[in-house]
Amino acid sequence: MKIKKNLRGSDKVSADNQGPWFKQLIKMDERTRLSAAAEVLKLIKEAKPEAYEFIMKFDLELVGFMPNVSYTMKDNREDSLDVTFVHDFSQKTLLYWCKQGGFGVFINPSLKYNHGDLLGFIY
Repeated sequence: MKIKKNLRGSDKVSADNQGPWFKQLIKMDERTRLSAAAEVLKLIKEAKPEAYEFIMKFDLELVGFMPNVSYTMKDNREDSLDVTFVHDFSQKTLLYWCKQGGFGVFINPSLKYNHGDLLGFIY
């Protein structure tokens, strides 16, 4: 008999404060999650072929889904050094790990970054 241990402890993090797609995802079984990730990757291939090629070329490892990102600015050009920006993604966003480079990547089909006067993620 194989006993499965929860290596992270018995306390679970709630998805209650996340977007609707993430709340639904938490209830999915492994097979359904993998199918959802494959569908997102297909949409990325159509919307961002260069990003798809990067994922394939460097054999990025799918870690999972990312409901949001939070960060603070590197400089004060927006008078916002004391602000934490939180972007809740409105659609399934994949999180990958690049073993060769030692960095993570998050992506969805519509994610963009505004380099203009007002910096930030657009989705």
